Amino acid sequence: MMIGVPEKYALEVSSPAPITSERQHEEYLSVLDKLASKENPTRDEEKYAAVLITLIEAYEEEHHSISRCEPGGSSSHVDGCQ
Repeated sequence: MMIGVPEKYALEVSSPAPITSERQHEEYLSVLDKLASKENPTRDEEKYAAVLITLIEAYEEEHHSISRCEPGGSSSHVDGCQ
């Protein structure tokens, strides 16, 4: 099933795919920001945004996660943090 969105929200790739670079991450964030600022998104735009959010969150969890042992993270000896 294709999600139809206006050309101005189109990515450089034909359809959203797992993020593999910081550049692609920034591109997805930019498109998501444009969609989020829209007053009355269509149903397809909402679906498109949901797909982007899922991909962005997966990338950030893998590449931008904060260690629980770092300042600001939760840490305890039980977690293995010293």
